[in-house]
Amino acid sequence: MSRWIATLLFAIGAVTSVWLLSFQVVAQEKSQRGLEIEQADLRGELYVARPLTADGVFTEGIEGPASDSEGNVYAVNFGQQQTIGKVDRWGNAKLLATLPGESTGNGIVIDSQGDLLVADYVRHKIWSVDPKSGAMRMVAQEPTMSQPNDLAIADDGTLYASDPDWVGSKGRIWRMSTDGKLSLVADGMGTANGIEVSPGSEWLYVNETVQRRIWRFKIDAEGGLIQKTLFKEFPDHGFDGMRCDQAGNLYVTRYGKGTVVVLDPQGEQIREIDVLGSRPSNLCFGGEDGRTVVVTDVEHGRLVRFRTEVAGRKPKFSETLREADWLNKSLHWRDALVYSAGSRIASTTGEEWKSESLVYRKRFQQLLGPMPSVGSEPKIDLQSSEQIDGVERRLIKIEVEPGVSMDAYLLIPSAEVGSSLVRDGRRPGIVALHPTTSSTIDEIAGVGEGSAKISVPRATGMLLAKRGYVVICPKCYLWQDVASFQEAVDGHRRRHPQARGIAKMVFDAQRAVDALLTVAQVDHDRIGAFGHSLGAKEVMYLMAADPRVRVGVASEGGVAMGSTNWDAPWYLGQAPRLEGEDWTHQELIGLIAPRNLLVMGGEQGPGAADGTQSLQTLAGASKAWDLCKGVGSESFELEGLGYWNHFEGHVFSERQWEGTHWWFDHHFRRLTERESPLIRKN
Repeated sequence: MSRWIATLLFAIGAVTSVWLLSFQVVAQEKSQRGLEIEQADLRGELYVARPLTADGVFTEGIEGPASDSEGNVYAVNFGQQQTIGKVDRWGNAKLLATLPGESTGNGIVIDSQGDLLVADYVRHKIWSVDPKSGAMRMVAQEPTMSQPNDLAIADDGTLYASDPDWVGSKGRIWRMSTDGKLSLVADGMGTANGIEVSPGSEWLYVNETVQRRIWRFKIDAEGGLIQKTLFKEFPDHGFDGMRCDQAGNLYVTRYGKGTVVVLDPQGEQIREIDVLGSRPSNLCFGGEDGRTVVVTDVEHGRLVRFRTEVAGRKPKFSETLREADWLNKSLHWRDALVYSAGSRIASTTGEEWKSESLVYRKRFQQLLGPMPSVGSEPKIDLQSSEQIDGVERRLIKIEVEPGVSMDAYLLIPSAEVGSSLVRDGRRPGIVALHPTTSSTIDEIAGVGEGSAKISVPRATGMLLAKRGYVVICPKCYLWQDVASFQEAVDGHRRRHPQARGIAKMVFDAQRAVDALLTVAQVDHDRIGAFGHSLGAKEVMYLMAADPRVRVGVASEGGVAMGSTNWDAPWYLGQAPRLEGEDWTHQELIGLIAPRNLLVMGGEQGPGAADGTQSLQTLAGASKAWDLCKGVGSESFELEGLGYWNHFEGHVFSERQWEGTHWWFDHHFRRLTERESPLIRKN
């Protein structure tokens, strides 16, 4: 027995030594590659190719590639077919996603949201893939396609796809508009393969691999292709991927020759770069300055990179397109779910939901406990007033109930600010609820804006006012004339012993709505609510309680019951059980339907409360929006429940502010104009 154990231990030791040695070799290779890349960058070497990844990291199906703003490169068939790999600038690679079923990726481009658009040549689809989570949704499918193969994206978001028929040595070109519709824009070609849009989106280049020709089309105002002309023809070797730099030079992979050839806008060859493998399949520009070309090397199953003088062409997406694409993404989050979430909602029709929601409403009121009624005009005392960049900022004191007051800032834009939101002389109003911060309403109302203490995006109330909204920023009772949270909770309980802490927050927020409605410029039919962190919790409960609030944004409040400190005495206290049954936030969120609520999550990091963990609750609650479709007069509001996981942690910075004002601007424009939804349905 002892000899057997000794033999086993020796074998284990030998295997471990080999594994450790292999690990060290791989680590040394990575370290060496990183060092060579860094040294080459410091020396400013141009057009000298070096491996970015080790050999065999990708299969022979390596294609794509595309680079994000951080210098990460995405390519398909990482380790095995049907996958997408993510490689950082030092060559460290990891699996991002695996396409479902038989789907297999080829060309990749990046859209206005930084998401990957991936050509699925097996199932004839275009996928959208989140570069941080790997979550994916299908955005287009065309069964009559042969592939698609490679992709190019124009400044207006139009996508072009090459569609080769390798057996018949022929090909076509398809166009995908921003609503996800595919249309054939060129037929009768040779084996169409590499495809690219010129700077300014004036021209589309398409090469034919077998015929060794590159064609140029003019892109017309509708995204169609006209004026087909022969741009370049070669006597030998095939072509594959192509990309333009900012000067309009076209970089083309020479499959079989092992080079990338650079052609100027007139089709004249400028240079040719050896890329260390005979079969380069595609390329992209990337890196922090856009001057790094990354090539997919089929022969060695790796990525190769070289530096250039001129940065690559980067689509110039408009603000309007970015807003539309972001809204589309936030409203189609369920398309990317890979599981079927159960719903607590039992109804199968809109009429049934009307009855079931009354049961939820009763449970919600029971949860909160008795509080004074709202809806009457409160007593308001003006403390001070000042003009800030076209906005009057009033510090007011609101009597929320006899003997109890609440401080707030009221922000009223001047007549010329945000005039597009004005309807019949009135503007939308927003209740902006501050997060947990010692600055409370000073921060959100922009008091001291521009100082080191207050970051501009967190002055959300003032920023919304500068866009044309009348905004009220009420102080949470946890900071109102008390020394501690516990003192605030104790004072509330003395006045209302049967009401939870969250009931006080809801009541005060509703009294803020009452105060907002006293402003002559405010349209009573267009009221919204915003909040980050603590404020986001208040938004969700306020919208469930008060149908006057039509549009809301809740950033990182914690939708799932266990996601954050809902058991704190100033919120819900111990886990609520109502008539022997747990209270859930599926019920809470469902009560907001059919109004428009956006939940923003940060997935991970200190304090992060919303993200993947929110999906079960949101997906279950979203059934309420489905049931409301076509029921009653509110159907025009049914874009519904939005969700955006930005993966940046418990933060509210520029990207989150951008999403916030896009959500409010879009939905209040619709309420202003009574438009039908324009968001595309995929």
